[in-house]
Amino acid sequence: MTEAITNLVKLLATEPYRLLVFLVGMMAFVGLNAAYLVWVERKGAARFQRRPGPTEVGYAGLLQPIADAVKLMSKQLIVPAGVDRTLFRVAPLLMMSPALMSLAVIPWGENLAARNINVGLLMIFSFASINVMAIMLGGWASRNKYAIISAARVVSQNVAYEIPMLLVAITMIMVTGTMNLNEIVQQQAGAYTEYSGMGFGVFFMAEYANILLGCALATVLFLGGWQSPFGILSGVIWFLLKMYFLVFSVVWIRWTFPRTQFYGLLNLSWKILIPVSLLTLILSSAMIKLFHHA
Repeated sequence: MTEAITNLVKLLATEPYRLLVFLVGMMAFVGLNAAYLVWVERKGAARFQRRPGPTEVGYAGLLQPIADAVKLMSKQLIVPAGVDRTLFRVAPLLMMSPALMSLAVIPWGENLAARNINVGLLMIFSFASINVMAIMLGGWASRNKYAIISAARVVSQNVAYEIPMLLVAITMIMVTGTMNLNEIVQQQAGAYTEYSGMGFGVFFMAEYANILLGCALATVLFLGGWQSPFGILSGVIWFLLKMYFLVFSVVWIRWTFPRTQFYGLLNLSWKILIPVSLLTLILSSAMIKLFHHA
């Protein structure tokens, strides 16, 4: 029996079984998080705005995500007349797939990643560009002027925020000298209105999958990944604690300033974040040059 288990573990540790097991596990992980991060956000939004939030379905509304999932799956999948039927169906999947593929290179622990590749950071930003196209396709496929305008606004906001994010990532690459996420951690030692049912549900899950991805990437780049500054709770537990702290921070900020205008967000990116990230890049370059010669 023990030998059979050992052989099974060895088999699952080889390609392509390792990747397949990881993808199934990550889909379950993302699905569970997407469901219960909705509960966290609704309860958090309620607390920040002095409301009760979900309370009726289960203790403290803990079964509310299950009820919501059943409701979405029971709804009819409506494809409105006049839409591009192929793009309309593909857009939600294009929104979810890049996040799942990008999570494959996130090092959840010292030896816990589906693939440890040298250009993991580049892969994540490459797949992130597909999300922008998926948003635009979702609006375009609807053949609805309001959906198209909304998609264009979201795309312009995404592009604006990708610029400072890439500049900060370039700074990290310059400092660490690598795009391998494992090595970066080790060097820190010491919605569209026409979508119904699960079509809307997949868009909704993709939003939380991308929040998880962004927080996981920030944990790797800036918070030391799986490493513990106190020598306790190292590994996956410490990684998840850092990641969920950032997820909570996203909910906190989003519901503390819920009525921020679209143009205010663009101004924040173009007038503040991009200049600050450029200054950080220039200062980092100068420090690297000075210390290199020293």
